[in-house]
Amino acid sequence: MEWSRVFFIDRGRLFLRVMEALWERGREEAAGITNALRKHGVEGGVLLDLMCGIGRVSIPLAEMGYRVLGVDFSPIYIEYARRKASELGARAEFMECDVRRIATALKGMVFDAVVWNWTSIGYYSRETDISILKQALELTREGGLLVLSNTASRDILVERITPRHFEEFDSTIVLHWVSFDPISGRLRDTWRFYEKRGLDLKYLGEADVDLRVYTATEVIEMLEEAGWSFEAAYSSLSDLTPYELKAPLNIVARKQRL
Repeated sequence: MEWSRVFFIDRGRLFLRVMEALWERGREEAAGITNALRKHGVEGGVLLDLMCGIGRVSIPLAEMGYRVLGVDFSPIYIEYARRKASELGARAEFMECDVRRIATALKGMVFDAVVWNWTSIGYYSRETDISILKQALELTREGGLLVLSNTASRDILVERITPRHFEEFDSTIVLHWVSFDPISGRLRDTWRFYEKRGLDLKYLGEADVDLRVYTATEVIEMLEEAGWSFEAAYSSLSDLTPYELKAPLNIVARKQRL
């Protein structure tokens, strides 16, 4: 079975704990995405949020005035996102959908921009990523945008990779066992989840990530191969600082008018 289905569906409630803890960070990410959209001429309209998870970014974008459709193949996350949007009165809708088949699932719909956030590119092969980008292009109006945001850069990971480390998300501790293959460009990471119980930890479960990581150059090449026109790259969307080598990938591309 694909690692992504195990991680986000079969054991999806483990990662749900992480996304819940990072809810407020989603608001910051949405504000940065809005900066990029406005900078490049999309002041409002309809957005498609690919692999939206629990709506951490979709819902804040809706609160900022956009109409948003978030898609994700995890029924756990889509159910959560719908409930959260209803609670907050946000103009965001959610659909259970495998991003590899979005052109068919969303046939007839047109978006002003597509958002692909938080290192959700690279789950499969390079060819699959290009296919997703082509389908996103098909669903975007002429002159519309794609914003790839807050995505891990291979340049950062190669320098900073730590084979053993941990992260803390509220009451959840995640231990990481990481390796990187420089030939395939894939990062493999076993996530072991624990819940804090006073000074003790209760083991909750584990799941593996197997992610292809790219340089900025590689992502731009894929965008152009898929038919997008590269516009800009930024180190940060919060202040739109130009891209520097050791920064997350924040890339804006446009669908050219015929």
